[in-house]
Amino acid sequence: MPSLKIRREDSRDDVVLRLEGTFDSKSAAALREVIDGLAGHPVVLDFTRVALFQDLAVPILARGLTHLPVRLVGLSRHPERLFRYFGVGLAPAAAAFCAEETPAHEPAPLAAAQL
Repeated sequence: MPSLKIRREDSRDDVVLRLEGTFDSKSAAALREVIDGLAGHPVVLDFTRVALFQDLAVPILARGLTHLPVRLVGLSRHPERLFRYFGVGLAPAAAAFCAEETPAHEPAPLAAAQL
């Protein structure tokens, strides 16, 4: 049984590949073959239903994707960063969210009675 199920949904504007299961090195290579077979059509990779994400799979999928019309959705913060390090694009809303710098948490000032 494959570790990652890939469900294809075609729309007028792009092809959405909904992923479910484990994203590992073997499934990343298989997913890369599917994307290569789409001959330059805009692709959205939906990771929303990925239960296990293995970091070492990112470079396998990312290799060569930077020049293809591919967007990623449904990733948590850590996988988003990994894909950004490899130059792979996120969906516009996700990219805007990642670009925002979260201010460092500073402890509340102590009241005079607490000093």
